[in-house]
Amino acid sequence: PSHEGVEWNELVDEDAKKAAELPLERDECSLAHARHLLAVQLLADWREEYRSSPTYRGQNFLRLKALDSPTHTSNPVLKTYGESKSTMARFCRAVLNHAPLGSYRRRFFPNEPTVCPDCGVLQDRAHVLLKCKRYRRWWNCRGEFEFLQRVSAYRDLTSFL
Repeated sequence: PSHEGVEWNELVDEDAKKAAELPLERDECSLAHARHLLAVQLLADWREEYRSSPTYRGQNFLRLKALDSPTHTSNPVLKTYGESKSTMARFCRAVLNHAPLGSYRRRFFPNEPTVCPDCGVLQDRAHVLLKCKRYRRWWNCRGEFEFLQRVSAYRDLTSFL
């Protein structure tokens, strides 16, 4: 309305209306829509590969149920931990099972101690998260799987770190 009567604007409007009425080729779409379709397909492919391939997923990945998947434009984990490099590093080590614990040392540094100094058992992620006397926790779970099934597991792990 504010450009009504402006000759060049009227010509552009007319061209735009004609272009909008042109039939599209079957596979034609806008760049934005093509990017969206690609992102959706890539995410679906990634999820399928993650679910179906233990080799791709790895054997030690902590599968937090409430952890939102990253997208091509954002990452909830980075939003949560991105401000603190040390907390982000602790989170990554916990999820990937690369924390400097006995189970990690057993795999990569076999000559270093692997036993928990307080409990006398293999110091692994499950031991630290669920059983070790050294740490205070506000949950009581029998195993890692039970811990992961809880809706608050992500929040609890965040607080624990």
